[in-house]
Amino acid sequence: VLFRSFITREVVASVIEEKKKNLELGFRFFIWAMKNKRLRSRASHSLIVDMLVGDNCSGKSGHLDGFELYWRIFDEVRKRVGPMDSAALAVLISAYWKIKNAEKAVETFGKMREFDCTPDLYVYNIILHVVVKKDVILLALALYNMMLKSNCRPNCSTFNILIHGLCKSGKTQDALHLFDEMRDLGLLPNKTTY
Repeated sequence: VLFRSFITREVVASVIEEKKKNLELGFRFFIWAMKNKRLRSRASHSLIVDMLVGDNCSGKSGHLDGFELYWRIFDEVRKRVGPMDSAALAVLISAYWKIKNAEKAVETFGKMREFDCTPDLYVYNIILHVVVKKDVILLALALYNMMLKSNCRPNCSTFNILIHGLCKSGKTQDALHLFDEMRDLGLLPNKTTY
């Protein structure tokens, strides 16, 4: 416990940066660290995504060895310590999207329940972004409803993603309805919203 109090999100990112060449250690440390909300950061998330996709982020399959290794480590850790936090799977969704594999990103999101892992706002926003970019607005709206039913409160980014998708698909009235819903929740629109 004393050891954990000295670890910060900056230390986590630094350790992951040092372990870029040793995927197994980097992945294990990241999965362990994600059990603690105060250790999460965009920097460590991005580092792990980069490690997963390797140097070939423009390829169709990316660095599958990294994905397979991460899944194996994730499963081992989960079996030993129990339910995992959604942050440990969010990196997979992001990495699959980075290599343009939306199907695997959605599949990973779907596996969360199987792993006793509850999506948080960050994960919902990632998957909403993926399905909106793939022009599957009905799935995005279904995910949004799922999010609301699970008592996960949307934020401005959630609405921006959905409003953009609705406008892009010609559903401006639905976009305006969501805009009103956003304001009803006390969320103020930002530049992206407009």
